[in-house]
Order: sequence, then C-alpha cells, then structure tokens
Amino acid sequence: MAALPDSTSPDRPPEQGARGDALLSEAQELRQRGDLDGAMRAFAAAADAGVPDGLSNVGVILETRGDTEGAEAAWRQAAERGSALAR
Repeated sequence: MAALPDSTSPDRPPEQGARGDALLSEAQELRQRGDLDGAMRAFAAAADAGVPDGLSNVGVILETRGDTEGAEAAWRQAAERGSALAR
C-alpha cells in the first residue's frame, strides 16, 4: 500500500493535522502487526481528525474482509472529503 500523504492543510488547525498524522502512524503499525480491528478504529479516528485518507484505508480493510458494500461506502466518503487515495 502507498504511503499516506501529510495531513497538514491550511483548512485545519496544526494540532489537528498532527493528531491525524499520529493516528495514521498508529493505524499503519497496527495493520502491520495484523490487528485489523485496531487499525480500522485508528484509521476512522484519523478521518474524524480531518484526514480523509483514513477512510480510504478503512475501505481497504473492509474489502479485505469481504465487505464490498461497506468498502465502497467508505471510499465514496473519503473521495467526498478530498482523499487523494480514493480518487
């Protein structure tokens, strides 16, 4: 999977971007360790912190689990929020 872009944005306060980046890093570590439930929670939290690529990664995990409908919904939301990964 491609590396996630920096979540800093002029539309977001710096502390929110830093929190989102930290959550993305945590999610990637959890995914690498095989904790997909934890990774999905951390990716969703990153999305809530203003990092739409978190939703793209939620979609990937859902697709891996066979939930195509849920994956497509996550990808649509990610694209609507401006995710570079969902385009």
